[in-house]
Amino acid sequence: MSIDIRVPEPIVGETEDKLVLAPPRRGRPPAARIISLSILFLMILLALAAPAITPHDISEQSLLSRLQPPVFAGGTDDHPLGTDHLGRDVFSRLLFATRTTLFIAFAGVFIGVVAGTLGGLISGTLGGWADQCLSAVVDAQAAVPTTLVALTAVALAGTHPLVLVLIIGFSDYYRYARIVRGQVVALQGRSFIEAARCSGASPWRIAMRHVLPNTFSPVVVLASLSFAEIVVLESSLSFLGVGVQPPNVSLGSLLGEARNYLISTPWLAIFPCVVIVMITVAAATIGDWLRASLDPRSRT
Repeated sequence: MSIDIRVPEPIVGETEDKLVLAPPRRGRPPAARIISLSILFLMILLALAAPAITPHDISEQSLLSRLQPPVFAGGTDDHPLGTDHLGRDVFSRLLFATRTTLFIAFAGVFIGVVAGTLGGLISGTLGGWADQCLSAVVDAQAAVPTTLVALTAVALAGTHPLVLVLIIGFSDYYRYARIVRGQVVALQGRSFIEAARCSGASPWRIAMRHVLPNTFSPVVVLASLSFAEIVVLESSLSFLGVGVQPPNVSLGSLLGEARNYLISTPWLAIFPCVVIVMITVAAATIGDWLRASLDPRSRT
């Protein structure tokens, strides 16, 4: 005589005594992330290929062809986005302006990351009076608006593109310094840090080999979010006339040149505004996605 014992199949869901959760499934990224990545990649690609695909020189003037409308508003194919008040091709200038703005933004983020990370490591590793001095400098800079700091520095140091990149980069470094210092202080009592210290490792070896890799995630997230702010900062400085100077061109300088023609030829301001909005929104969306992906508290 045999007894047939059947084990009931597990039920995924909520029961009276316990809750059984199904394993998480990985879906496709939302459309906003894909669109943002595509927009940013397209902008970078167009900026890199600008010297090869621009139909006209950005300084070539033709007063007989000034203020022509775009091709979709009755213009000619020779100038797809029309011409400005000096007869210069708007499409060519827009490509080079995007190239300049993206270069300044990427260079500024890089300088801010390097300077802020090193400052935070030094401050958190040394401690004592060095930490107090560096923290006081960071707090003092954080108390002053970034745009005011950049305007003052540009007025004192000049408007050379290299000077502008350094000013924009160092005006944002204090954020990275704060985050990295906080990570260094938080990791001081961890077991792997104590093990490295007991094995005879020097403080700088511990900082570079064990602490620095643990600051990668928050620094990357902050850099992606700061990228959009740096684009707006550079555009603001160039719009005010203290940023990129002729014959170079940026998105902010295009807006500055178009402000006197907003009523008669609004497309001169619309095109650079659209590019600025696309870059900043795409960078902010990617930053939010990275923050949600790299933050352990969001993985529930």
